[in-house]
Amino acid sequence: MNMFNKNQPLDKPFDIGNGIVSSSISNNGRIISINAAHKTHGYIKLTPVEPFSNNNWYKPEKVRAYRNSFLTEEIERKGYTLLFEVEKENRPVSKSQLNFIENTNTLFIKEIYDKFIFKKFVFIPPTKNFLIYLYEIENLSSEAISLPFVIYGSYGITRASYGQITENGPIPIPQINNNIEKVNSNQLKITETGTQSSSILQLIGEYSEFEFQFDRLSSSTPSNLKNSGKINLKPNEQKRLALIISLSDSEKTSISTFTLDDIYSLKKETDVYWEKILIKAREPEINYIINRNLAYTFGCCCIKNNGAMITDHQSLPLTWNRDNYYMYKLLEYAYRINKNPDILKAMKNHIIWLFTFITESGWGRSHLINGKIKDKVFQFDQQCYPIIQFYDYLNNINEDQELIELCTPKLDQLSNLLFTKKSNSLMLFETEENPADDPVLYPYHFSTQVLAWKTFKVLYELNKKYCFSKKDYEKIAHEIRENVFEFMIGEREGKRVFCYTTDTKGNYEYYHDANDLPTALAPLWDFLDVESNVFQKTMNWAFSKENRGYYQGPFGGLGSDHAKGHWPLGTSQLLAIALSYKGKSKVASNLWNRSLKRLADIVIQDGLFSESVDPLTGNVFTRYWFAWPGATISWLYLAKIIDN
Repeated sequence: MNMFNKNQPLDKPFDIGNGIVSSSISNNGRIISINAAHKTHGYIKLTPVEPFSNNNWYKPEKVRAYRNSFLTEEIERKGYTLLFEVEKENRPVSKSQLNFIENTNTLFIKEIYDKFIFKKFVFIPPTKNFLIYLYEIENLSSEAISLPFVIYGSYGITRASYGQITENGPIPIPQINNNIEKVNSNQLKITETGTQSSSILQLIGEYSEFEFQFDRLSSSTPSNLKNSGKINLKPNEQKRLALIISLSDSEKTSISTFTLDDIYSLKKETDVYWEKILIKAREPEINYIINRNLAYTFGCCCIKNNGAMITDHQSLPLTWNRDNYYMYKLLEYAYRINKNPDILKAMKNHIIWLFTFITESGWGRSHLINGKIKDKVFQFDQQCYPIIQFYDYLNNINEDQELIELCTPKLDQLSNLLFTKKSNSLMLFETEENPADDPVLYPYHFSTQVLAWKTFKVLYELNKKYCFSKKDYEKIAHEIRENVFEFMIGEREGKRVFCYTTDTKGNYEYYHDANDLPTALAPLWDFLDVESNVFQKTMNWAFSKENRGYYQGPFGGLGSDHAKGHWPLGTSQLLAIALSYKGKSKVASNLWNRSLKRLADIVIQDGLFSESVDPLTGNVFTRYWFAWPGATISWLYLAKIIDN
């Protein structure tokens, strides 16, 4: 099966990270952003993109335009790079596409000219706060040649925007002021006073001439930096250069002076590190998708210094419990295959982070990585996922005493919080928003009830073992299921189906959303049988033109009111349903293969998936960076290998 849509434009940058810093690199090898966690401000960026304007909150079109600005040709041209004159003036005889070296997280591109070969490697060492851009230049001719080069780009540090389509309280960006000064002949420092952050640029290697020219420059917007150098090569000689760029949440940062031997040692260390994290699936193209999503989730979205997990490193670096649960499942299944201790540590640290930042009113819709609530809207499902995640860790990975002592004393308190949203007369629970972050028409939302049932089943299992509550969690779960079947089934076009929301007084909303994964997971979780008539009718209706959330077209599929188009998350639901058959049915096999083919049509060239795509063209429609769908698809594929 060809897993790549040949019509997909190759405009999304490639992403690398190590949990300390992350970066996006354009297809032409230019650095679009370097990003890092910030203990006070949450997340900072070194980028040519201008800071999001504090005048543009609550303007969805401005938010989307800012997110897409990281993909424009203008920003790509301003991306930071080291470029030789011969590259600007000549077309290469051959040029490889920028891509990852197999089983690593190192980007590589090779350009061959009449008289030269350029090899470029981009990587982020495992424990460092900097990116390395390594150049190998070989003179193929029998003449000595002098090659001029420039280091240029437009750069400034800013805080991430956190701008949302459904904004629920912006956090204004502090006044930005970038001061640029030369440290010495081969080091340049950018200090941003609004976030008290800094970056150091350093060039090392076998150059003949080079010196940073800036003495001092201050600006509230990214500044154009251009410095020239020269490298001399003897006949058939190879020389090397390395550009190192750091990002820190301290103004007092410094960077060591490296040798080329140090750089090559760091490259080897980086490659060995990722070879132990990445996994080998059965099909090469699927293997690429799984590993790219694993590397993105682990390297760009898991924050090493505190255990937070963001849903993407570029457009909206906030932490959502819902998204993070499915990202966690990819880590869990990867760990079950490769037993890598760094993955285990990331999983555990995220659970510690979750149970450290519970307020009296539970978790917010989203949080900054420092635990501060970004959106105070109460979403019922966000309170459930951490409980299930804790259970999954103990049940599938390791009965960790530290986690047991931290989490179990808080579980009954959390169940009390859930009960504040209980119906007065039924065992059903209200939510203010659905899993797409949109307001609900009626307070009782179907997939939220499935998740509530799963949560109380988990609480029952945990309470049997650790005895933290006198509640009869098993009875609560049973009553939820009974009430769902009594009050959340209606008739749609002569067919009995589950409603989307209800007031339990005879009013129903019929709809199904790509974000409602618990509905698709209901049979896998044993809430119901996959072949039950009402479930089959509901899903058949959901994946048809009768559902306003379904988008028809050559690249169509289940989407969301939140953002129009086919969401990869929607098609991932079909993978979950196919798994529910436990591999015993041709129906399951056909559904699985059809769904993979549909996903093959919309995957981006770097193996990741967007929020939504245009159902007519398959091109990305909204949000190029979004870890949740690719992590879910990859987890479900690994689950098929391991559990079936």
